[in-house]
Amino acid sequence: TEDQWESLMLKNIKTGETRVLEDKFLGVGLVFTPDSKRIISSSLDRRDNFHFYSDLKVYEIESDKSYFIT
Repeated sequence: TEDQWESLMLKNIKTGETRVLEDKFLGVGLVFTPDSKRIISSSLDRRDNFHFYSDLKVYEIESDKSYFIT
């Protein structure tokens, strides 16, 4: 809907279950690592009210944690 944030979502193709991993702040594109344990996506990193940085964010599927690469 219009009042929803963009989200990074993961769908289990066997069960059809979809889960929201985290809110995503703009950016384009994503890729799975070769071992399928992480998702790397582009996103904006907000440092304060006036500074935004385009960065790559890693989401670790098993641990349910994410971090910016730089």
